[in-house]
Amino acid sequence: MEVMENDNRKSSRHSVTVMNRANGEYSVTTGHREDGRRGGHRHEVLVNFRTKVGDCSCQKYQGRGWPCSHAMVVIKNRSKDPRHFVSPFFNIDSLKNTYGRSFRALPDEAYWPLYEGKLIIPPFGQRRELGRPRKKRIHNEMDQSGGPPRGPRRCSICKVPRHDKRRCPGPIGPQNPGADVPDSANAT
Repeated sequence: MEVMENDNRKSSRHSVTVMNRANGEYSVTTGHREDGRRGGHRHEVLVNFRTKVGDCSCQKYQGRGWPCSHAMVVIKNRSKDPRHFVSPFFNIDSLKNTYGRSFRALPDEAYWPLYEGKLIIPPFGQRRELGRPRKKRIHNEMDQSGGPPRGPRRCSICKVPRHDKRRCPGPIGPQNPGADVPDSANAT
């Protein structure tokens, strides 16, 4: 009831355009909220006033089982009560039929009958390995870069390939602190 009351308040800001009254097709334009955000959205609403069933493009009416604010404004526009368009699963008689019969409690596991079906054993050796799984994608010519192939990486200090500035064997000095000095000391 709380949700329906909230939708009823929202429906007062919506406007209805009749598309086909005989088929129950309507177009609803949402109004702006009190905080000024959102609004002006169009929703297509289909309401059958004989069977008291409806559809809305927001999908809330179909999913919840009671009219959304868009369907509510259409129903009120035809001077009907939106509470009569709630799914019959939510009425008191359905509730009584659902829980009217008694339920028998399950007996303790010791009294269960023995299982005589096929024994299912989980596969051994199928555990996931630690770490990130390897890629299974097959590379093709689209994965190659468009430029010419580059050679091995070069040191940014001495420009010699196959090592970087952290492991540069060049002379130690202000330009090259050497391999033994950590990067944090280079920042000074």
